Amino acid sequence: MAGALVLVLAFVPDIPYVLLRHGLLVPITLAILADLARGQGLIARGLTWRGFERVSEASFGLFALQMPAGVWFAIAALRSAQGRRFSSSG
Repeated sequence: MAGALVLVLAFVPDIPYVLLRHGLLVPITLAILADLARGQGLIARGLTWRGFERVSEASFGLFALQMPAGVWFAIAALRSAQGRRFSSSG
């Protein structure tokens, strides 16, 4: 069933957004959640891959650096914007 819905989504050009969001994607979402709950399917196998475990452990460090990097970028952007003074020579 999920395969049929994927084919419909891939090859039908004009699907209304409301139908897509509230009609066609609900069965796909339910099928994915049911497969994850049973531990079957490609997504469940991908999530149990050992390399994915390593990537997920590294992601917290990147998340923790997000705020200091954003603050540093904002300060650098403000300093560079304040350093540029335009003079009008007339």
